[in-house]
Amino acid sequence: MSNPITDKARRLAERAIDVAEEVMGESLLEPRDRLRAAEMVLDRAYGKAAQAVIHLPNDRAQRQIAAQYSDEQLANIIEGEIVSRGEREQAALPAPEKDPLLE
Repeated sequence: MSNPITDKARRLAERAIDVAEEVMGESLLEPRDRLRAAEMVLDRAYGKAAQAVIHLPNDRAQRQIAAQYSDEQLANIIEGEIVSRGEREQAALPAPEKDPLLE
């Protein structure tokens, strides 16, 4: 089943790209407008760039444990969990060697 809005957008897509191309080349426009037009064209051509999502544990103890690791150590832990499971799942952090709350 076709959607009339999607159908109209697709009919206008080539014209929209042409307008973006004009905006990109118009030196009298603000740089931010020219950059936005360029981003729009690139997004349509290659897709939006991937964005990292950082999930912080809800549990206070897990947050305190995570704070004891460097970014590199956390990345290695996460990568190890993903590789060992073969899929992306939330993983519990292993306890650090020393508990800073007990020192």
